[in-house]
Amino acid sequence: MLRVSTTSTAAFFVLFLTASARGQSLNVAFGPTNMQPTSIYAAAGLPGYWNAMTAANGTTTFNLKNLAGVSTPVRLYQYGGTQLMHINDPLTSGDDQTLMDHFLVTYTPSLETCLFFNDLQNGVYEVLTYGWMPRNPGIMAYTSSDEEPGYPHEIVGGAWPGGHQELVTYSRHYCIVGPPVNGRLRVHSGIVPGAPAANGAAMNGVQIRKLPAAAPADMNCDGAQDAEDVGIFIQALVDRESYYADHPTCRILNGDLNGDWDIDTDDVAPFVTALLN
Repeated sequence: MLRVSTTSTAAFFVLFLTASARGQSLNVAFGPTNMQPTSIYAAAGLPGYWNAMTAANGTTTFNLKNLAGVSTPVRLYQYGGTQLMHINDPLTSGDDQTLMDHFLVTYTPSLETCLFFNDLQNGVYEVLTYGWMPRNPGIMAYTSSDEEPGYPHEIVGGAWPGGHQELVTYSRHYCIVGPPVNGRLRVHSGIVPGAPAANGAAMNGVQIRKLPAAAPADMNCDGAQDAEDVGIFIQALVDRESYYADHPTCRILNGDLNGDWDIDTDDVAPFVTALLN
C-alpha cells in the first residue's frame, strides 16, 4: 500500500493545463453547504473547487462539480453517516479548519459512512479519504474502497500534525472503476474493529482523481521512457512525499512494473528492462 503525505498549492497551475484531469477530479468536503475550502486549497491532493455538502443519510447529491467548478454527471449517494458534526480543534486553521473540523460520523460498528460515486468514467482513480476526528487524537477511522484491488483497510487518526499526513489525517487508495458496475466508486470510513462504538468514526471529505493512462517506467508523464525517469523512479522509491509534490498530476503506479500495486525494490529490475526495451 502506498503511503505518503503532501500538500502542494503550486499544483493548481499545473492542473489547469490538463483538461482531462479537471474533468475527472472531484473534491468533496462534508459540512454546511455555505462553508467550503477555497479553490486554491489542495489538502493532500489537488486544488480546485470543493463541493460542500451535508450528504444526509440515504440521500443523493447530483451533478457534482469538478475542480474547475464545472457541473458533471457524477452523483453521490451516502448512507451510514448519520450525523453531521462540527468540533473546533484549536490546532487547525484556515482551509484545514474548514475541511477537518466538519465531518460525517457513524456510531454503528456494522454501518460505515459509505459514499457511492456514480457515473464516473471507467479507469484507475486515486482516492484520498479524510477520516480524522478533531480534538480527539485517540479516535481512529477504518477506511477502505471496494474498488481497490485486494480491498485493504487503513487506520487513520492521531493528533493534528500541523498539516496533512497520510494515516493521520487521510488514507490513499488506488481504485479500478469499471465492470461489472461501470462508473461506480465506493468509499468507506467506519469504526476500527474492537474500538468503542460510542466514540464513532469520522469522514471529513474525499478527493478523487482519474489517473492518466498507464505508461510503464514513464515517471514524469512526459510520454517517454528515458534517462530522465531514472532519478524520478528512485525518488518515488525513497521519498514518495516529494514525488507527489513534484509530479501531482502524474501516475506513481507507472513505477509498479511487477503489477502488485506497490513500488518497491522488486520493481527495480523490470524498470531497467522497460527502459532498455
